[in-house]
Amino acid sequence: MTKDYFNYIPFWKFENLSEINNLVHFITTRIGGLSSGEYESLNLSNKVGDKPNHVKANLKKLANLIGIIPENIIIPDQTHETNVGIVVTTSESEDFVATDALITKAKGICITVLSADCVPILFYDHKRAIVAAAHAGWKGSVANIVGATIESMKKNYDSNPENIIVGIGPSISMEHYEVGSEVIDAVKSNYNDHKLFLKPTLNEDKMLLNLKELNRTLLLKAGVLSSNIEVSTLSTFDQQNDFFSARRSGYNCGRFGAGIMLR
Repeated sequence: MTKDYFNYIPFWKFENLSEINNLVHFITTRIGGLSSGEYESLNLSNKVGDKPNHVKANLKKLANLIGIIPENIIIPDQTHETNVGIVVTTSESEDFVATDALITKAKGICITVLSADCVPILFYDHKRAIVAAAHAGWKGSVANIVGATIESMKKNYDSNPENIIVGIGPSISMEHYEVGSEVIDAVKSNYNDHKLFLKPTLNEDKMLLNLKELNRTLLLKAGVLSSNIEVSTLSTFDQQNDFFSARRSGYNCGRFGAGIMLR
């Protein structure tokens, strides 16, 4: 990933998606907004207790930076499910309840997912000119939200997974993501190859989960080429100046955004 700036406000971008002229994409940081306290400063979520007028102003600032109106930023409800929404027009913005991934072929609509340790994942089918964004916490990752997203791209737009370019964004690093029996049992019961992304610790009741590697593995199983997947090395827990982290600061911290839009 590389760091870029829109009017002096920092953003992170994937190198593979940055090569495509008809795309706008970004991973926001926590810098450049109006929120304060645990939401400082570019919090994009209105579900964590921040002042609504601050969130509205932050979203307006983001929209201005990418050259659209705020209503054209579409954010799903995000409840750690595997439901995937298809965005046709901005009038549907309130329809994506219990939805953790969005797909669109409409130009000028920025589909965006929010995170504070979960994995934001951006997709682009360079043959069909379709974009998608998914939010993958441990529940969504284990339930294969990325596979559901690709299946929906195939079903609705006849996508070929080999033509899909993917960026796996900043999330909590494995070193800081110690999980208990509920998560361990879910991973082991669903994946025989769990040793690829689930590692032991000195505490026999806990293990370390690599969310990025789990999602990369699932993308490969879905048919995405390894050469088309870029995985961020950035850790939301470690890089506190750039990213919100629920495990570091508590659940009611701010949320950063990962967005993608066709020009």
